[in-house]
Amino acid sequence: MEIRIPMVARSFWAAEQVPQVKEKLFQIRERYGTLINQASTLTGVSPELITSVIFIESGGQERVISRAGAVGLMQITPQTASGVIHLANKAGKLSNELRQALLVYLGERVACIAKQQYMGQPMKCNTTITATELLIPGLNVLIGSLLLALLVAQHTENGIIRLDKVITRYNRGYFYKPNGTTQELIASAPAETRAYILKLVGVNSTLDILTA
Repeated sequence: MEIRIPMVARSFWAAEQVPQVKEKLFQIRERYGTLINQASTLTGVSPELITSVIFIESGGQERVISRAGAVGLMQITPQTASGVIHLANKAGKLSNELRQALLVYLGERVACIAKQQYMGQPMKCNTTITATELLIPGLNVLIGSLLLALLVAQHTENGIIRLDKVITRYNRGYFYKPNGTTQELIASAPAETRAYILKLVGVNSTLDILTA
């Protein structure tokens, strides 16, 4: 699979802001590098993409909770967290190694969560992951990376990962259906999503910096 960066000849940050962005990205990588690398190994998502999403979502603040209830480094809601595990299991992406890693944080509930329906469906065995649990950096990064892995698999087109589509769905919701070219996607996106795409895959973007 190939990643083409930049995907669009536009930038969110001016050239003079790049050193500050680079410094923050490296701080995140230094502080959470072990967790990021573990999640990368288990999910197949690149450490650069995981680091970028942490930076854009939370700025590396592991205790932050949004008004919408998104929690921690990768801003995951409890409902989404449970749903991601279910979807990964359904897609055959919940490897034994991943299960063992999740068991460390969630115990035997992992098996029950994996069998439940996705967002909006009742959890028959009452195993919803809590906001408190998602404040644990290791669990947060693992589930956020697993969500990215699902989206990357669905948006690899002709061997090229459409990260603009991946990050649009990460931002707007799993069930959102992005269409068109990168330019068309940016043109039709709300301001927050448009900024997110440019921050990730534009000129002077996080991935531009980390893969330079």
